[in-house]
Formats: sequence, structure tokens, C-alpha cells
Amino acid sequence: MVVFPREKVHGPYVPAVVPTAARAASMTLSCLSLAIVSVCIIRRTQNIKSWRTLSVPGWILIALYFDSFLFVFVSAILKDIGTNTSEGICQASILICICFYFSSKVLLYFFLVEKVHIVRREKRTRLQDKLYIFNCFGMMLPYLGVIILSFIWRISYINTDGTCIIGIGREALIPVVAFDIIVNAYLTALFIAPIRRLYSYKSNSRMREYLHTIACRSCIGSCCTLLATMTNGVVMMVLNGEPGWICFISCNADVLFTVLVLHW
Repeated sequence: MVVFPREKVHGPYVPAVVPTAARAASMTLSCLSLAIVSVCIIRRTQNIKSWRTLSVPGWILIALYFDSFLFVFVSAILKDIGTNTSEGICQASILICICFYFSSKVLLYFFLVEKVHIVRREKRTRLQDKLYIFNCFGMMLPYLGVIILSFIWRISYINTDGTCIIGIGREALIPVVAFDIIVNAYLTALFIAPIRRLYSYKSNSRMREYLHTIACRSCIGSCCTLLATMTNGVVMMVLNGEPGWICFISCNADVLFTVLVLHW
């Protein structure tokens, strides 16, 4: 295991050179991610005849795809410039990671909340559904506080080796991971009840089969994203700051995994 110095450099420095293999792997992942996300966007939009009739989950999903595309695109530019080039680029790297990471998480949560509303076959409107309102505001308002903590306790500096070290401090990362686990577990539980109820029906109507499929896929997707979030969070807590190129690779992989799960 490679150990990177934690001391911050003062004054002029020589930027560290990212290993050729790591640089090639990182750019390959970026190109692959851009291609896959582009295909997902095309597949989701090619059959839309009228944007006015597009459902709320459809809008959220497309927004998440574009958010993921922008993150991969911008991060690829920063990696090409070099996160070790200057302290300004190093600071910009962590800000971009935080902004796009949490924006994708917020969109993901809203997408799952919409799916819960659909599978529950709630006849009331969204604003009349107390559970829907709680899921939106009851979860997002505390999450806003977690996001603010992430900006406050962000890690961004050039070490004595000339390497850009970025990340989120444990003071904010622990609440982030804990909140993600709680919210994903809660949303998964909301999908389980409709699955059992729909499965118990003897009728095999197309609507029940359709809702059952949505509930099962959403439940599996929620579990998969939870596993990815936990893995990424634990790694970040253990490292307590990592080289910029490693951070971008892990976040890029997380984003790509989420897109594939949602497109499934």
C-alpha cells in the first residue's frame, strides 16, 4: 500500500507525476463512462414524442444522466490539466467532486421517492400525500445540513511530494455515510411492503405485474446504490484524503455504477 505524505507544502513545489498506468486507466474509465451515459441518454429520449407528457421520474432520470455526464466530462478535463498543477486546481477538484456527487445523490433520492409514490398506487396528488411530502422534505432538509458540513470540512492541499490530496474530513464524512445508509434502508423498506402486497394478489393483471416489476427493480437498485455508497464512504474514511486522480476514479466509478443500475 502506497502511503502519501500528509504534510502541506509551503512555497514553490514540483508537481508530482501521475503514474502512466493510472493516468491511462483513469482516462479510459472517463471515455467509457461518457460513452455509456451518452447511450443511456439517447435510449431514454429517442422515443419521447412530447416532452410535456414526460413523467416526473422521467425528468429526474434524464437530469441525473446529464448531471453524471457533466461530472465525468469536467473531471476528465481537470485530470488532463493535472490536479497536481496548482493549489487552485486542487481546490477546484474537490469542489467539483462535492457538487456533482451530492447533486447526483439528491436526484437519485427524488427518483426513488417518485418510484415509491408510483408503486403505492396513491390516488392523492403528491402535495396531498403526507408520506411523499415527508420523503421529500423530511429527508432533504437534513441532507442539506450534511452537504454544508461536507463543504466546511473538505480536504484540499498539496503535500510535500507535490501531490494534490482531496477528500472530506471524517467530521462530515461519518454523517454523510450514516445518512446515506439510513435513507437507503428506509426507501428499501418502503419498496418491500408494496412488493409483498402485489405478490399476494391472485390477479395477474398487467398493471399489477408492471408495478411489481417497478418495485422489485427499485428495491434492488436502492440496495446496490447503498452498497456502492458504503464501499466508497468507508474507503474515504480510512484514507482521510486521497490523491486527486484516485478520488476522481472512485467517484467516476460510483457515478457509472449508479447510471447502469438506474438504466437497468
